[in-house]
Amino acid sequence: MASAEVAPYAKVGGLADVVGSLPKALNKLGVDARIVLPAYRMVEDQAENISPILCEFPVRINETWSKQAYIRSIQKDGLTTYLIGTDEWFQDADRSETIYRPGIDQYLFFSSAVLQLGKHVGWNPQIVHCHDWHTGFIPVMMKHSPFHQWNEMASVFTIHNLAYQGEFDLDILDRLGMGHWLFSPDFVEAYGRVNFLKAGAAFADLVTTVSPNYAREIQTPEYGARLEGLMQYLAKVGRLEGVLNGIDQSVFDPETDPNIPCHYNSSQPQGKALCKEELCRTAGFLPGPEPILGIVSRMSTQKGLDLLIDAADRLLKKNARLVVLGAGEPPILEGLHHVERRHPHQVKFFEGYHETLASLIYAGCDGFLMPSSFEPCGLGQMIAMRYGTIPIVRQTGGLKDTVEDCKTGFVFKEKSAVAFLKAIDRFLSLYEDKDRLNEMRKSVMNVDWSWDKSALTTVKLYQQVLAKRQSESIQIA
Repeated sequence: MASAEVAPYAKVGGLADVVGSLPKALNKLGVDARIVLPAYRMVEDQAENISPILCEFPVRINETWSKQAYIRSIQKDGLTTYLIGTDEWFQDADRSETIYRPGIDQYLFFSSAVLQLGKHVGWNPQIVHCHDWHTGFIPVMMKHSPFHQWNEMASVFTIHNLAYQGEFDLDILDRLGMGHWLFSPDFVEAYGRVNFLKAGAAFADLVTTVSPNYAREIQTPEYGARLEGLMQYLAKVGRLEGVLNGIDQSVFDPETDPNIPCHYNSSQPQGKALCKEELCRTAGFLPGPEPILGIVSRMSTQKGLDLLIDAADRLLKKNARLVVLGAGEPPILEGLHHVERRHPHQVKFFEGYHETLASLIYAGCDGFLMPSSFEPCGLGQMIAMRYGTIPIVRQTGGLKDTVEDCKTGFVFKEKSAVAFLKAIDRFLSLYEDKDRLNEMRKSVMNVDWSWDKSALTTVKLYQQVLAKRQSESIQIA
């Protein structure tokens, strides 16, 4: 699996959690799944069980451009992660927030190096599984690069968020030594630009998304981000599948989480109240019975934080408290700081991301807000449920697949502050009925969000891709 971010080494969003967890579940099923990640400086400096440099080799990207690469590896929990490094780009990344830099050369290099890794480490994978636009040209290179032709290998491309597509100028093809014939609506061109996500989707043997409902949504103009036609075609020919993400339940576990002050489970939930008390202290709230609503998210309009800002004054009249953690778009950050200043005794906004604080919010809150404009899958609602915190979500993407109204949370459909507040009102009514509240808490804590089912589905899809590729090879022969 090739990705620009992988938890726990380099994490900006849910992409890292998925790529860090799914291979472990696949390995349990007998798949030899390994990860390939850029050798960011902070990973090389901080990772445990990291090898010395295993080998060095030149990566030829076009006729006149090559770059020296090296490979290191990390062994953790029975999983191998290869690090591909060079003397620039990745060496500037000293924390996760800095792994993404302007430009494209680093991903051209990384993609080219991924296709040379196998022969240098003595490993011949049958499938190359690429994640998001940063790796979108790997399936193209596998078939059409003059330097890398892996026609015998299959490729899978996973779209974690169709909104982020990686659009660049035509000269990208020159930098890769590829013909301009690829610059066509049938291949890598979209609206006058070379589109990396489209490239991956067009050339991969199979395209997956991170939930079944999102796979349907991206075939519509509302959610298709101008690529709905391609998504409709892929679905029609059987090359688009939605596979629901999971979470690593050994990491997100209130019985063992080292970041919360008191452990608990669905049978002995008393520790949750102590976590709420600690969250009140951390947020500067006076102790009290009021419900606390939490958010751990990227601060963006995609996540529906504009709805929250619009609804905040009306929400806080309902005798609730709000704790928010995240970083992101400046207008959203400014709006949340304004809300905090207007309601200093009810609102705490922690700007940035802190793993320990995130766990405390999941454990200490009563409700968890996800009013997303669109949500390919969403992991926050799954994590919240693991900690007995009731999700209040908009019916979109993976949220629709994972939250059942009035049974495992509260769902609203209309993209408006009024609809959002009505869903919160239904939660607040539940909160006043402690018997019903405890019953729902116990229910959501016992939902299985592990990768087991999704890993089985992924293995079946891998088998189908390999069978199809083998059939094509026989026909060619």
